[in-house]
Amino acid sequence: MTSQVRHITIDCSDAYGLGTFWAQVLGAP
Repeated sequence: MTSQVRHITIDCSDAYGLGTFWAQVLGAP
């Protein structure tokens, strides 16, 4: 039996900053 990670939830105090960081890492606009 295999398992797959489909979603990851991260709790943080600065969601906008974290989103901006990951957008730059992934090259998203």
